[in-house]
Amino acid sequence: MANYYKFKFTNPEKKCVFKYSVKFTPDVPDNSKKIRSKVFNGIREKLKENLNFFIFLGGTCIYSIENTPELP
Repeated sequence: MANYYKFKFTNPEKKCVFKYSVKFTPDVPDNSKKIRSKVFNGIREKLKENLNFFIFLGGTCIYSIENTPELP
């Protein structure tokens, strides 16, 4: 089984989605979505500077069409 998503990009220069792994230190349990979101909201503005648009659903991943090694 696999998930398959088809994207139609409005910007012809963008052709893929990047997935970033989010690590919390100290560790935040997987079932603590509210805590993860609260911590994540503390760096949201810094991420907007680097990624412009991104998606974080309270788990352990961020999705973006930008690729950058400089994330907080």
